[in-house]
Amino acid sequence: MSRDCGKRTSGMRRIARNNSMNILISEPIPTAGIALLKEKHDVTQADHVLSKQELIASIGSVDALICASTAVDAEVLVAAKKLKVISKLAVGYDNIDIEAAGKRNVTVTNAPGVLNQTVAEFAFAHILALARKVLLSDQYVRAGRFEQEPWTFDLMVGTEISGKTVGIIGFGSIGRSMVPMARGFGMQVLYTNRKGEIDDYASDPGVQYADKEMLLRESDIVVLIVPLTAETEHMITAAELSLMKQTALLVNMARGKVIKESDLVDALKAGIIAGAGLDVFEFEPKVSKELFSMPNTILTPHVGSATEEARAQLSIKAAQNAIAVLTGEACENIVNQQYLP
Repeated sequence: MSRDCGKRTSGMRRIARNNSMNILISEPIPTAGIALLKEKHDVTQADHVLSKQELIASIGSVDALICASTAVDAEVLVAAKKLKVISKLAVGYDNIDIEAAGKRNVTVTNAPGVLNQTVAEFAFAHILALARKVLLSDQYVRAGRFEQEPWTFDLMVGTEISGKTVGIIGFGSIGRSMVPMARGFGMQVLYTNRKGEIDDYASDPGVQYADKEMLLRESDIVVLIVPLTAETEHMITAAELSLMKQTALLVNMARGKVIKESDLVDALKAGIIAGAGLDVFEFEPKVSKELFSMPNTILTPHVGSATEEARAQLSIKAAQNAIAVLTGEACENIVNQQYLP
């Protein structure tokens, strides 16, 4: 790789500094975090998401890896002879083999808290768009049908969310950020959480704890905001979907594999639930083709964090995490502590 800031080799440019720490950014990220890293470290930045082969070829002398969608498995870690930290621009870290990293004394960090408002807002964007048929209405106008067809009283009739119950599966910081939004719409909140009932809401009549089955039965809208783990993979299958109201909407802001996608397709086709908003997919980036033609779905390309504010803060948090580990400072966002020596 070239050390000339003005030249690129294999789609990467290196920003040289006279110190011993080499940092690889394996995909384009917002500049806010890069500026922090450049202050004291040598930075090599890719202008595209590095393939596994490119990453293996590049990581041998790297002290820190900054990444978002880049996958890091055991084979990559074997090639990372000097690697001390993998810092993710995300909350989820299922694309990193955190156990293999820990066994090689590589710290893995994430960026919790940064996306709370952004993802909560996007969940409500899906909810409102589904409930009020926003996407279908847009398509109707663009197709010229609004001009060509007579207006009728039943045109694009949806449902109000005021007075409805939203059930949140995964009541971490993002789930809790949905509460004031739900209040603003006059909604009741049910939540289920692996830690059980949360004391802060124990006396709140508008926010109630429920087990998963009760939440699925009583919610008008179910929102998934859980990490992908062995326990949460396929936590929504035909059995769970059959518990939901026929008028209910399902919104997935978690990870695609939380839902068994073929069962969801069958449920939507059979009218077992009314609709689904999906920002993630089981075999992402592949999407079940049957979903494309379903008018009761909204499909977005994993962009729940896609605001300028959130992405900038993600890059800053990832940079801060990497610097903390490299300098031996305390870091609150280590996700593989149990695997570290």
